[in-house]
Amino acid sequence: MELVERYLHAVSNYLPKAQAADITAELKDSLLSKIEEQENQTGRALNDDELRALIKANGHPMLVASQYLPQQQLIGPTVFPYWWFSLRLVLMIVALVHVVLVGIAAVTSGHPIQAIIQGFFEFAGTALVYAAVLTLIFSLLEREQVRFCLFENWQPEKLAPIKDSLQIPRCESGFELVVGAVFISWWLGLISFPTPVYHDGVAVPFKLSDAWQLYWWGILLIAVMDFVLAAANWLSPYWKWDRLLLRILVNVISLGLVYMLFQQDQLVVLANATVEGEPARIVGYINQAVHGVLVFIGVVALIELTQDCRRLLQLR
Repeated sequence: MELVERYLHAVSNYLPKAQAADITAELKDSLLSKIEEQENQTGRALNDDELRALIKANGHPMLVASQYLPQQQLIGPTVFPYWWFSLRLVLMIVALVHVVLVGIAAVTSGHPIQAIIQGFFEFAGTALVYAAVLTLIFSLLEREQVRFCLFENWQPEKLAPIKDSLQIPRCESGFELVVGAVFISWWLGLISFPTPVYHDGVAVPFKLSDAWQLYWWGILLIAVMDFVLAAANWLSPYWKWDRLLLRILVNVISLGLVYMLFQQDQLVVLANATVEGEPARIVGYINQAVHGVLVFIGVVALIELTQDCRRLLQLR
């Protein structure tokens, strides 16, 4: 009955968390009754094809879940699942575009905080416009009784397998161990990498600026804690409350370090201060790239913080 469980799990993803357990239990009883009735008629257990056909006839998970959601006034229950799917997709695309644009603006402008705040309000305005337009379109489609067939050809066997949110893939922990070991070795000066930037066939010599010295020990501490956490996760690939608290601490400190480093204009400088012209401009571009990497690290830390807080609530 793995396919039934995957189907119920898919339905629960579209339901309010407070009601998901009760509704999926009711749906499970209904499905099992239908399976039992069909098995009594055939005198044997259903094969895979028959089970898939029965589940498909029950309806797409999103449409089934919509029957249990509060009735909408402007968008009716028939159209609501399609409107909700389209709205989330559009807002996700708009959000990704704004994150990229705000990141670029924060790196290139002289006032990164102002650029981030302005970008947030621009996203809010754009999101409201798209939501209003989509709502208008779908309300008109419902009035004209347009028939939707987006979810008619779905296949039960293609439902995503059920994943344990507390399980940690060992390949992920192994990758973090390798990256952590390389970074710590480089940070301690045990290994070095060749200069990756060239101009007219000549390497542009650059190095980290003195701005990093103030945070040297903090960055090393974070790297070591991350490495230890990855090793623990590889040995025991399930999140526990103590490791979640450790990663929350790591990400909170990381966000603080990212914020302070982002305030520095020069994070990379020429190794030879007498070099001028095009190489100096290239180092300026490298500084912009480093600031962009800091923005990316900050976003990843915020995402992990959100995920870990949810996992802590799950373990409660």
